[in-house]
Amino acid sequence: MQKTKECKYIPIKSVLRIIEKQPYHWHDSLTIVKVIRGMIKVRAWAYDNFLKQGDFIILNIGEIHEISGITKDNLVSITYIDACYCKKILPNFEYMIIFCNSSKYEFMHSYKYSILRKYIDELINSLINNSFQQSEITDINIKKLFSFLSENFDYVTCGIKLKKFSKKVSERNRQLYKSVILLDGEYNYFSLKDIADHIGVNYNYLKQDVVKRYGYGYKWLKHTIMIENAVKMILLTNDPIIYIGEICGFSAPQYMIKYFKAYFNCTPSQFRSLYRNNYARECKYEEFPLNSNTVIRNNINDLFYDVSSHITTNYGD
Repeated sequence: MQKTKECKYIPIKSVLRIIEKQPYHWHDSLTIVKVIRGMIKVRAWAYDNFLKQGDFIILNIGEIHEISGITKDNLVSITYIDACYCKKILPNFEYMIIFCNSSKYEFMHSYKYSILRKYIDELINSLINNSFQQSEITDINIKKLFSFLSENFDYVTCGIKLKKFSKKVSERNRQLYKSVILLDGEYNYFSLKDIADHIGVNYNYLKQDVVKRYGYGYKWLKHTIMIENAVKMILLTNDPIIYIGEICGFSAPQYMIKYFKAYFNCTPSQFRSLYRNNYARECKYEEFPLNSNTVIRNNINDLFYDVSSHITTNYGD
C-alpha cells in the first residue's frame, strides 16, 4: 500500500511511532521494526509476535502484516528501505526471504542477533543526521547490514537454523523458490511430488528435508505465499473471490477459505469487507521524526525522547 519516498540522498525512511493500530498492510520496502519502549504485537505469517523493549523484527518486501500497541506508552522505530535499492545492493534480493524475529529466535542464535542488532542501531543512528557525510555513512551501514543478512538470515538458503546450506543446495532451493513458490513461477502449479520427479530426488526424502530445513511443510510454505498474493488482489481489485483463488493457485474455493480462516480467522469475502477501504479509518498512530528533540547517548538503545512536540496524528500509511 505504501511506497517509500526517496529521501535526499538514499531511498530510506526512518520514523518513530506510538502505535495504537495499523491494520493489515504491506510496503514496497524492507521494513525494520524495533521497539524502543513498551510492547507491541506484530501479526505476520499467521502468527502473533509480541515484541518488548529492545526486540526487533524484519518484514520482507510486500509481506502482509498488522501492528497493534499492547501498552499505550509504546515507542517504535520503523525503518523502510526501498525495494529497488535493496535489489540494487543485492541482485538476488528479489528471491530472498529475510527470517528475523528477535522476540522468538534470538535465544537460539544470540551471537548472530547481537551483531545484527549492532548493524541496525548503527544504521538508525546514521539517519538522525541528514548531512551529506552522514548519508555516505548510511550507505555503508546499509551495505554491511545487507551483506550480513544475506549470509545469515536468508530463509531460502539458511533455513530455520540460520546455517548456510552448501552452494549446491542453496542454488537448488533458490531456483525452486523462483520457479515453484512465486506466483509467476514457471512451475507454480507443481506439487512436491512433481518437484521431486523434476529434480530427480526421492519424494519422501524431499518431504522430510523441507521440514528439517525450514521448520514447515511444503504446503504451508507455498500456501503462505498464495495467501499473501490473494490478500493483495482482494484489497486492490474488484475481481471475484473465485477468480482470485484460481489466479493465486488454489485448486478449489474451499481450500482458499480454509487457509484464510487459519491465517485471519475469517473467509476471503469477510476479509475484503473488514479491511478494504478501511485502512485510513482504522489506522491510528502518532508519528514524529527520528531526530525530533532527541538526546543521543551511545546508540539507539540509549535514546531519550521528548515526545511533547513535533507529533502528528496519522490515520493512514
